[in-house]
Amino acid sequence: MKKLLKATIILTILIAFNLNTFGQQFGIKASGGLSKITNSIKTINAIPTTPFVPSGQVGLFYSRPLKRKSSIGAEFLFSQIEGKDKLEFDLTDTNGNKVGFSSDILYRHISYLSIPVYYGYTFKWLTINGGIQVSYALASSGREENSGMLNEAEVYRESSNR
Repeated sequence: MKKLLKATIILTILIAFNLNTFGQQFGIKASGGLSKITNSIKTINAIPTTPFVPSGQVGLFYSRPLKRKSSIGAEFLFSQIEGKDKLEFDLTDTNGNKVGFSSDILYRHISYLSIPVYYGYTFKWLTINGGIQVSYALASSGREENSGMLNEAEVYRESSNR
């Protein structure tokens, strides 16, 4: 849990190098957060859990003031979204007797190229941005780990889907 917290704190640090040219701003942007990719797995007697995992984005931004309180902006971002699903259930024989348990963990990773374009309006100390974003999926991968006990024997299997 400490690694997750540390990674989240590092990813949420916003780095912005601004260059002002006639009121325009452009620079580098980095941000982070937590993401959750869910699955619609339906099984009997299973306990699904989907925790939040660190994700982030990095790229370039451009902002130009229109009037004193409004501006337009665009960004060019590389985004990564992570996901983790855990499914635990009991294994039974044909008579319904418990003979073991299984734990399946599915890890997912999706990379996007995103281009948001937005309009911003400033109220005293608060700026509200609204706009559209176009994203293109660059890559995705997944990995599954299965472990458990069957008739008091430990079972483990890992598979990749890249």
